[in-house]
Amino acid sequence: MTTSPSSNKTSKETQQRGIVGLANLGNTCFINAGIQAFRHCPEWTLFCKKNGDIENYIKDTTARSAKVVYAYQDLIYSLWAGSGPAYVRPIGFYDQLKVLVKGTLYESFTQRTPQDAHEFLVWLLDQMYMGTQKEVDILLPEASSCSDMAFQANKAWKTSFEKQYSPLTDLLFGLFRIQYTCGGCKTIHTRWETFNVLKVSLKKGADGKPLSLEDCISHEYHDEVIDGYACDACKQKHATTKQTTIWRLPKVLLVTLSRFTPIGTRDNMPLVYDGHPLVLDSVFSKESTEPTRVKQYSLFATVDHHGHHMGGHYTAQCYSPVWKRWYLYDDESAYTIEKPRFGVETYIMMFR
Repeated sequence: MTTSPSSNKTSKETQQRGIVGLANLGNTCFINAGIQAFRHCPEWTLFCKKNGDIENYIKDTTARSAKVVYAYQDLIYSLWAGSGPAYVRPIGFYDQLKVLVKGTLYESFTQRTPQDAHEFLVWLLDQMYMGTQKEVDILLPEASSCSDMAFQANKAWKTSFEKQYSPLTDLLFGLFRIQYTCGGCKTIHTRWETFNVLKVSLKKGADGKPLSLEDCISHEYHDEVIDGYACDACKQKHATTKQTTIWRLPKVLLVTLSRFTPIGTRDNMPLVYDGHPLVLDSVFSKESTEPTRVKQYSLFATVDHHGHHMGGHYTAQCYSPVWKRWYLYDDESAYTIEKPRFGVETYIMMFR
């Protein structure tokens, strides 16, 4: 990595450790914004800065996913070591990225064409998750000490992660409960599904005005009727009600707004949100007693998309856990801001 002085006029307040930009190497703003946002997650940054912690989890240092972890680690070292006004040229990270995605579905990340910051961020987090896995013992509580549904949830968690546990497991992953109620015999079939991103569509209310972020999240979990569902209990096909609820949330919650539609257009509905902490109790399973049900989730970063569905520009707004201030990262530039802005540009939101 190479560090260069920033060309933007920055106040003395921003001349602080870690407040540095990332050089755009040619349509790489989608990479820069995603990295700037996630590096402000203190738990993962501290983990990456402790070499001993990483070495305890990486089994094969030659694996593709391990190389992603090391490349990310090197980059955030450079970013947090620098002091603004300055920027880092992430040449080492980008060169490593070109090697790692060659011949894969993600080779387009290095083709210097407009890309999706959400797609890159999910790829990066998946690679770091796979690169820091090891087998652990996840103990189940005694069946008599909790409800049957809670025991099933714990068992599903154990099955999903015991053989591939990562420090990112508890940090980033939550658990959905999905239930199908047969319209004929009324049997309820339950399955469990892990997730590391909540995808949310922005909606309008009956009055034609955009709904709040909390209401949009609640709308994602309304009951859905499926026609012709084959019930394993009565062996018949009936209209069946599907209900998806949250059983547990991760420590760090990533919310991606569905800005890009299946037909290739961009949803320019403004986000109705003022930066207040979220409590998502209303979309939890009624039986869940997980502590995250009542936790407040505070925003610490956003990735914002400026433009249209054919291209545009990405920036990040981040709350520094060191300086307790908000900053705007726009490729090479880093600015102090009084508070984050939300609107049609808001794309990815990160809470903890």
